[in-house]
Amino acid sequence: MITIFKGRNPYGGVAGVDMDKVDIFLDDNGLPTIFLSIPKDDIARLSLAPHKWLIYVMFAICGAHGVLSATPGGPPVQNDTVFSDILRAYYFTPQKG
Repeated sequence: MITIFKGRNPYGGVAGVDMDKVDIFLDDNGLPTIFLSIPKDDIARLSLAPHKWLIYVMFAICGAHGVLSATPGGPPVQNDTVFSDILRAYYFTPQKG
């Protein structure tokens, strides 16, 4: 089950409390806000390239192309990663314009 959050981080600011899920944060006026939480089992079942798939999912929900990074405002993650390299939290930055 994929969970879409509206508002602030329900974990009280702690990313990846549940190690079996991947959390994706969006920038909310300079403050990363949890937006989406996806079970790792679903990611493994639905994709051979998890970073590409997560970027696609965020595009489908947000309607904007963007980059996925491991830290807020950090460099983009490599798209050709394998599932064993997946992290517990990512930050999605939509492209402007």
